[in-house]
Amino acid sequence: MEILFNQLVEGKNIVEFTGREIQGLLKLSNTKIAKLHERKEKINQQQQSSQTQNSPSNFKFPSENVTPLPNSMDDLINDMWFIETMATNHN
Repeated sequence: MEILFNQLVEGKNIVEFTGREIQGLLKLSNTKIAKLHERKEKINQQQQSSQTQNSPSNFKFPSENVTPLPNSMDDLINDMWFIETMATNHN
């Protein structure tokens, strides 16, 4: 089937193949497509894993007594430390 596939890629006309050969080529194509999808999923999982490991949200503070970072702008607006810091650093 690989040889037939290569012949098709090199320009052999599909009408020159028998019905059995065409069915074999279809199976081969479906197998290759499935392998490509599997490979794509593995790459996506590796990228997501890499991004998750390098994400600032995964940063661990060395001490448990450190105040956690706010999750949203609303949290910042209600955070007195942030407001005071911004007011003193404004100049």
